[in-house]
Amino acid sequence: MDEGEIEAVAQEATKTLHQCFSQDNRFIYRECVASGTYGSAHRVQYVHNDRGYLTAHDFLVKKAHTSWDAEYALKEERNYLQQLRGGMHIVQLVDVPNNPLVGLNYPGEWLVMEWLGNGTLARFIHRAGETGHHLPNRLLWRFFLCLVRGSCAMAWPRGRTDNLTELETPIPGVPPGGMFHNDMHCANVLLADLGNGGEHGITPILKLIDFGNSTIAEPGDETTARGVNLWDIGKIMLKLITLDLGAEEVKLGDATQVNYLGMMIPTRANVILPEQPHGPSPYPWLDDWLATCVALCMIVEDDHMPPYQTLISWLLYAVVNRDENFYRGRPDETDRQIFEGCKQLLMDAPT
Repeated sequence: MDEGEIEAVAQEATKTLHQCFSQDNRFIYRECVASGTYGSAHRVQYVHNDRGYLTAHDFLVKKAHTSWDAEYALKEERNYLQQLRGGMHIVQLVDVPNNPLVGLNYPGEWLVMEWLGNGTLARFIHRAGETGHHLPNRLLWRFFLCLVRGSCAMAWPRGRTDNLTELETPIPGVPPGGMFHNDMHCANVLLADLGNGGEHGITPILKLIDFGNSTIAEPGDETTARGVNLWDIGKIMLKLITLDLGAEEVKLGDATQVNYLGMMIPTRANVILPEQPHGPSPYPWLDDWLATCVALCMIVEDDHMPPYQTLISWLLYAVVNRDENFYRGRPDETDRQIFEGCKQLLMDAPT
């Protein structure tokens, strides 16, 4: 499907969705926010009376194009998102009361998800790069933790049905499952609300989206799923650290080494590591331990990749204990500066 065909199909979806929601005065069709080879995404507003006050909430309708591949992918995405309901770092399905799409038997495959209006992580990185300043270590620790929690959501799906969300952690005594995203990159990570308290008190929540290409590893091969997800997280962290959306791992034969507990472990995260052991860092401001944790997600041998339980404990410890006093003397690492910096980067996000 070429660009002209994609645009034509998206315009038709815009027209039919607008007609559908216009028949119920609780809804306002806002706009088509994205379109691609497999489908389009549309922003809709729901206005309702809440104890005498009119309140408005936006949600997203994802509509598949009328092809077998596109409709199958959306069915698969719905299946995975149902399993992942309740994960705070996963985009959530939304139950709309008396949904006109159901009542009018709207044709084709579609699903309704929460609206996340702060843009993609790719956009955030691009805007941060334009400032000429690097991202603070404390923000990087928090974003790293968000991404690993999203991966834990796939390893231990909650499948909640009460519309509540929880922080995703490994479940003691339960082996991880084999789900992996299979398309995790900066454009498939969205930024949610800023300032929700706790580990999201000064930075926005990151949420994984677009599970149409996700899959489940064969039984007994769950380590592969962890390896794929953590590898993708490592690649995202390279881009956050360098503020370069083109930053990539090196070729296998060019791998460098990272020192972990006295062992020199081959890793392909060369771009953020010294050229020689104990040499100067290419990013002198970067916390050495943060660089090591990222490098361990991009190691050559999966045997040395940290288990989820270990990685979560490292990241939680860093988020709690590597506070502004730990980075004393660095104004960019203060709570206020990080919060205000995030707020500025989120301004004028595409809506």
